[in-house]
Amino acid sequence: MSIIIDNLQNQLKEHQNHRLSKIFPQHFWVDAVVSWLTLQDLI
Repeated sequence: MSIIIDNLQNQLKEHQNHRLSKIFPQHFWVDAVVSWLTLQDLI
């Protein structure tokens, strides 16, 4: 039973990730994280 639930959750995650990546391209997130880390270093 839990295997089925895990499977559904994974499918849901993939679906959400796919939707997000349509709105925000992957490189957008990378750029955001890199710039945030750079800011943390400066502070």
